[in-house]
Amino acid sequence: MKKIIKLFSVFLCLIFLAKAASANEFLFYKSITAPENIKNEVGAATLDSQIYGNTNNDFANLRIYDSQDNEVPFVVRKLRGREKLIMEQPVAMKILSLEELPENRLSIVLERPEEKNKPREDSIPSDVIIKTSNNNFEKTVSVFGSDDKQQWQLLVENQPIFDYSRFIDLRNTSVSFEKKRFKYYKLVIDNVAQALVSAFSQIFTKYAQGKVNQEYASFTRYEGVLRIESLDFLSKQEKAVEGELEMVPYPLDIAEVKINQKDKTSEIYLNSQREPLTRMLLKIENQNFKRKIIVEANNSLDSQVTWVRIASSEIFNINAGDFHKQNLKIDLGNSENRYKQYRLRIFNYDNPLIEVDSVQAEGAIHEIVFFHNNQTRLKAYYGGSEIKLPQYDVSFVLAEIPLKANERWQLSPERTNENAAAKRKPIITQKQLLIIALTLMVIVLGALIVSSVKKVDEISE
Repeated sequence: MKKIIKLFSVFLCLIFLAKAASANEFLFYKSITAPENIKNEVGAATLDSQIYGNTNNDFANLRIYDSQDNEVPFVVRKLRGREKLIMEQPVAMKILSLEELPENRLSIVLERPEEKNKPREDSIPSDVIIKTSNNNFEKTVSVFGSDDKQQWQLLVENQPIFDYSRFIDLRNTSVSFEKKRFKYYKLVIDNVAQALVSAFSQIFTKYAQGKVNQEYASFTRYEGVLRIESLDFLSKQEKAVEGELEMVPYPLDIAEVKINQKDKTSEIYLNSQREPLTRMLLKIENQNFKRKIIVEANNSLDSQVTWVRIASSEIFNINAGDFHKQNLKIDLGNSENRYKQYRLRIFNYDNPLIEVDSVQAEGAIHEIVFFHNNQTRLKAYYGGSEIKLPQYDVSFVLAEIPLKANERWQLSPERTNENAAAKRKPIITQKQLLIIALTLMVIVLGALIVSSVKKVDEISE
């Protein structure tokens, strides 16, 4: 009896043990070809409409295999644009000397502290902010760099700083210069003492024979000296970071247009390749209308089935004289929508019908990211049913790795997987196998009960 139980346990384990999907379980495949001069051990390929149309929403029926038919771990992620972010890091500087130069100029020499550890890029200054409480001035600044305070190299010449607050709210006291590593830096400020005219004036009038003969104004002139409160040096660096999701257009084919007289609606049926859609854009030539619209969807291509409502909005196009206002976009919610067919229901009520010329959708781009292990040709298999979602250890790592444009692999045209097409239908399905296993389990449990009863009777006797 113990042997029977062990054999039965092994049988159950073989039934319920999840196995990895093989290439023969998928209906289609595409070759993935590497670019020339591979430099990164990670590759990526952009999914297309053919893959969208034959995969589940979670891409469970999608795999990558190498030339030896070994499964290659991958992750599906949305493609994001790369933005340049300017990072600012303060740089400590020590003022060594300040000297008045001829022609109304001022020279300030500063020292950058020595770096104890390995020199860092963010310790090299590229900008200086001259903080001052002065108003209404205009000056120029030149910046030099040196390692010995003898030979000075010009980094920027005659950069303006100004304050025009007397006329307009406009002010700039920062100077950008060439980013180079030096021990000493020198600022030369021109027009330090600036002659200014006071806003207050006195008006003098001369009379002759009871009439105004001459009138003039007297303004007070004074010398405005630039008072520097602090010099703040910064090191600016450009850093590439992930930006917004990259969106691409996906065309939708108008399959049929119906007029529902009972509901007073226009019904527009659209066919899709199950691309991930987040917005629709309608092209309508009619003007001066405002209509309620509902977007519904299904995956059966049967107009008689139950439709799923995914969005509602108002579209309008108003053009009256100089007044123009338009909204022909429909947001499909926060999540992506992957359906075979969509239906637009436009509520006309008692108004004239409007004609939709075309409908174009927008959605994100999905890409597969993988470690290619120095292979230049892989295959992406997809399609098929009853295939479980894979779980890879490296998926978290692959989801975070940034890639450049020259590391994109190319997908070949779609091909039918002949091995999958020739695969025969199994004699016993997984459901039938489960029923057999449960039946055997009941039989074994019954035999155990009968055996236990017999033993109890023998003990009693």
